[in-house]
Amino acid sequence: MHTRSLAPARAVSSILALSATFLAMAGLPAVAGAAVGDVTKVPLRSTDSGPNGAITAGADGNLWVADAGVTSEDGDESRPGKLWRVSPTTGAGATAGFPVAAPTDGGAGSLGPIAATESGVWHLDANRGITKMSYDGALSSSIASDKAGTGTSLRLTAAPNGDLWWGALTAREIVRLQNGASLSNVFTVLQGILFPTAGPGLYQVAFEANGKGWVSGAFDSGIFPVNADGSLGSMVSVSSGAPQGLALGADGNLWFNQLSGTVGRFTPGGAVTPFAKKAGSGAGSAIASGADGNMWYTVDATESTPARIGWVTPAGTTDERTLPGASTIVSLTAGADGAIWATDSTDSALLRIDTGASAAVTKAPSATGPNTVGGTLTCGGETFAGWPGGAPTTAIAWTRDGATIAGATSRTYATTSADLGRAVACKVTARYPAQKVWAPATSAALTIVAAASVPTPTPEPTIAPAPVIEATPVASQPTAVPVPKVVVPGANVPKTTTPQTTPAAQVQIITCKYKKPKGKAAKKAVKATCKTTLGAAPAASPRESKATIGRKGKTNPATVIVGSTALRIVSPRILPKGAFTLTVGKKLWTINVG
Repeated sequence: MHTRSLAPARAVSSILALSATFLAMAGLPAVAGAAVGDVTKVPLRSTDSGPNGAITAGADGNLWVADAGVTSEDGDESRPGKLWRVSPTTGAGATAGFPVAAPTDGGAGSLGPIAATESGVWHLDANRGITKMSYDGALSSSIASDKAGTGTSLRLTAAPNGDLWWGALTAREIVRLQNGASLSNVFTVLQGILFPTAGPGLYQVAFEANGKGWVSGAFDSGIFPVNADGSLGSMVSVSSGAPQGLALGADGNLWFNQLSGTVGRFTPGGAVTPFAKKAGSGAGSAIASGADGNMWYTVDATESTPARIGWVTPAGTTDERTLPGASTIVSLTAGADGAIWATDSTDSALLRIDTGASAAVTKAPSATGPNTVGGTLTCGGETFAGWPGGAPTTAIAWTRDGATIAGATSRTYATTSADLGRAVACKVTARYPAQKVWAPATSAALTIVAAASVPTPTPEPTIAPAPVIEATPVASQPTAVPVPKVVVPGANVPKTTTPQTTPAAQVQIITCKYKKPKGKAAKKAVKATCKTTLGAAPAASPRESKATIGRKGKTNPATVIVGSTALRIVSPRILPKGAFTLTVGKKLWTINVG
């Protein structure tokens, strides 16, 4: 087995230092010679971290890890419970920790299992109920409930419709939080479903592709169907090994890991098939569907054998690898990079296990079209890997400066004035049903500029013809002078519009913003977007320079002050909207008067 390890980041106290540790992960998924089952240890040890075993894949494409927090009895160490965000993708190994709850005095904090939905990461807290954290780290209000568990709820599952389910081992009940398909922040129902008094403890809820739920009986040998009304059906016996972990496979069947030497397959029709683990017996609690189409499971360490990670094919063939060090794995999840990820609570680390599958995103989308206000952009061209378990569903979103634009969910987007000067991009998110992995891919952003205005042509001036003089003679007075009558044709023709010069007391002040080019781009014309106002002529400044402004061969004098990222141009002549050339000394600018 190939085992790679990153040097631990001991005595690191800041998130920035942790980010540097994860940046060293760049390229790990593409390590030369990597084989299926190879393990990479990613340290998380610091005064701010220590995963307690819960990990899930989020809709933002990142991995989310639970850290319960701790306060030692002597007070030497204290840290709040946190959710850590870790990117699994190549070259993007950055992490951030977001506080969730204060630690419990004299021992570990109470942050429990976690699960992801489209709107955020949910976590159980035996002291506070259930809480949601959005993908930017914002924490919603906790909903207090005695149904949140007593420290024995180890798995939290999101149903296809957005409901959240978990089982309590000692309370002999399962709990459903009806959150609705809209995934709103507020729960509508909190319901506990009690088992018969003599029933077993419960562990994990899982769902078939059609939405039918099942729950494993951790201290018995069966799996129980969950009916639509929340009641439980008769137990289906799977073996004598107390099934714990339960997950949907890419083959459409449910798979379980149990406290014996077997893993097993359970078909929707009720057929149960156990398979022996590769290295013989061994208790295990976690199982997850991999991007390679196999099911990945854990085998706990014993006094004589180290912990192992294993996988079983749809046909039932198993294989395993020994984990490095004194590892204790209780939670697995697939990542958008195609690997299986686990938390090692003994060594305060993450483990990345190669599956041989490629990353989900194989090509990012492109946003094409005119990058002007009122233009229509089109999103397309993305490709995703064909992981087993069915083609992924996709969702479209448009972003402005990285923030989602409300209601913009189609392949096309018509830009508005709100986008002027902003970076607009499209994001396509694939959702793999078997692996429960989201894979977002974002296009390069387009900076939206004002649409070029067409100048209104100046009409030619109308010249009135010379007056026509008609003489009216007086017959009886031959010596009289004819009285002239003046007729002016076209006397009611409207006045014409010509370029105007502002009054002496006012000028047009043009304010522009630009980004100073660097390198080779510095030799090119600088582009700037401007706004204009009419105002009193400002007092002369020693920083002013003479300049000319114009277009189509016609220029006008102006004065200008050039700043590091802004221009101020004073023009005695009113300029219409549109693009102009500004010459300051030997420097050429292209400005767009708005």
